[in-house]
Amino acid sequence: MSGLSAWQIYFFQGNNWANAQSTGNSANNAGAAAPANTNAQALPTGVRLVLTFAEGSGNIGSLTRDTALGPH
Repeated sequence: MSGLSAWQIYFFQGNNWANAQSTGNSANNAGAAAPANTNAQALPTGVRLVLTFAEGSGNIGSLTRDTALGPH
């Protein structure tokens, strides 16, 4: 993306914002037909995008946008 010096994505899980590359939280799939102790990644309840503008792009600083996700 031209005009940006950096961008980052974060996920909101368990009352915390975490880097998208972090190892996630697991959720127990008690009702799954697979083996009884199967764990799956817990889905996030929000997504944060942070865009940092490059010098000379016509914008200053960074832009942060948060989006809440509905029930899974």
